Amino acid sequence: MELKRREKPYALSSRSKLRLRGVNPLLQELVEEILFYMDISVIEGLRDLETQKRYVHQGVSKTLASKHLEGLAVDLYPYPCPRTKTGEIDSKSPRWDQLARVAYYCAGKIGIPNLEWGGTWKSLVDKPHFQLS
Repeated sequence: MELKRREKPYALSSRSKLRLRGVNPLLQELVEEILFYMDISVIEGLRDLETQKRYVHQGVSKTLASKHLEGLAVDLYPYPCPRTKTGEIDSKSPRWDQLARVAYYCAGKIGIPNLEWGGTWKSLVDKPHFQLS
């Protein structure tokens, strides 16, 4: 798949930049490369154990061994985030699949062989989630 690379990348917000702190340099490089193809927001990167425990309790996550705890995962939204008419995040939007295609394409370009997308998971589909496996 050949995508059209922009001359200049989309700008990452200061909030998104802060959320990349502590994330593995390969994932940071991936985010930088994705920005040449589509606008995105970084929702979460490195996560502490207390936050992870809270997510498991809330049912948002199923494990205390999340790759976020090691900086080996990042959650990304297409920008603007796709929403339904009622304002909820639209998990059925084709923009998630577009983001995944771009992420895998960019991972191949910069030599990341072990990218995993939470959108392909069976037990807890997590479309914003990308991790190094």
